[in-house]
Amino acid sequence: MPPTASPPDTRHALLRAAIRRFATFPYGDVTIRDIAADADVSAPLVMKYFGSKEQLFLAVADFVGDFTAFLDAPDGDLARHLVTRVMTLEAEPDSINPFAAMLFLASGRDTPPAGRDRLRSRFIAPLAARLEGEDRELRAELVCAELVGLSALLRALKSPGVAAAPPDRIVELVTPAIEQHLRPPADRAG
Repeated sequence: MPPTASPPDTRHALLRAAIRRFATFPYGDVTIRDIAADADVSAPLVMKYFGSKEQLFLAVADFVGDFTAFLDAPDGDLARHLVTRVMTLEAEPDSINPFAAMLFLASGRDTPPAGRDRLRSRFIAPLAARLEGEDRELRAELVCAELVGLSALLRALKSPGVAAAPPDRIVELVTPAIEQHLRPPADRAG
């Protein structure tokens, strides 16, 4: 079946269908045929665009793993910016929150390590490079953990307390924890 959409639209539709599949089912249970059916195209067309299921998975990880906007803030505003960005994305129904997406993509036992690698190379490593102190890698991972946890509560677990709270209240409560991780040990209170 030839695509009715233009090639960039078809590629985007395939990525969206793959995101839904990889976020819903274990990697081993996802088939090219299912993704093609979800995107209303043929399986050979998916293969033409991506070559293999693993290459499609890598393209999905690249597509959802754009953390550029998260890291685009001055150091003094970074913690608030990170939490605000998560809350903003969660308020937009069709948005892709890369922390939630990476959680879903990287959580399966048989999932290629590329999902975890993308999270490390695109968020944790650039954040760690901005931090000071010997434990900056650990602190960058803890910032990531806070943001993944908040994203999971909002998107996957639909936590009633967090979902019902005004976004600015969540930002107010979570920002200090992120700020604590961003500061080197010598600068922390207590």
